[in-house]
Amino acid sequence: MQQTLDLLTNPEQSFDNFIGLTNDEVKRKINFFLRSNDMLHCVIKGLKGSGKTHLIAACCHQITAHGEKACLINLKRPQHIENLLKKETLPQLVCIDDTQLATNNKELEVLLFRLYNHIEQSGKKMIWASRDFNLSPFSRKDLNSRYSAMLSLELHPNSPEENYLIIKHFIQQSQIVISNEACQLLIKEYNRDLSALTNKLKEISAYACSHKKKITLKICRNLIGYDLHQLAE
Repeated sequence: MQQTLDLLTNPEQSFDNFIGLTNDEVKRKINFFLRSNDMLHCVIKGLKGSGKTHLIAACCHQITAHGEKACLINLKRPQHIENLLKKETLPQLVCIDDTQLATNNKELEVLLFRLYNHIEQSGKKMIWASRDFNLSPFSRKDLNSRYSAMLSLELHPNSPEENYLIIKHFIQQSQIVISNEACQLLIKEYNRDLSALTNKLKEISAYACSHKKKITLKICRNLIGYDLHQLAE
């Protein structure tokens, strides 16, 4: 598996398990983008937990499956972009997560501007993932003009039924034992944020395991509002 500059992409985050019909068109377009020789830059917009990180990780895996190099960097770690800019040879695909962090941050805007130009000059591809839906989110006009030229794709919230299928797949992969009723309760509580939901599932599973209890509807209802890391201390 191709190692990224600051993290190892989750091998389970692939196009095959990007579940749901709501964003099937986005998946089709991003695949077309990866194959196209004409388009170099793309931005994927969506709410927190909508699947942006999953999708760009899937793009990285697809590129590496064809023998090319790819990397995924979170803008929370700008030093890795600095390191990338020093390299003579860039990966075929560079993905930057959480680019909304550059809004009202001059240093990060300069970094994205430099990276955009470097990618374009090298003829490589770049994908940004952002929670910002603004058409001109940056203070730099030159960065906004480049941003507006990128292929723009928007992820829409999944239906509750789709979220249920996604979470059931996650539960099976993680080997978490939980009742359907408890699963439905968690989905209702975290309907728009799948990352928060999966994190809470991991917390409750670890807590239940440490106390040798089953994950029942009652346990979920009692623990859903607590920080279980604090309870474990």
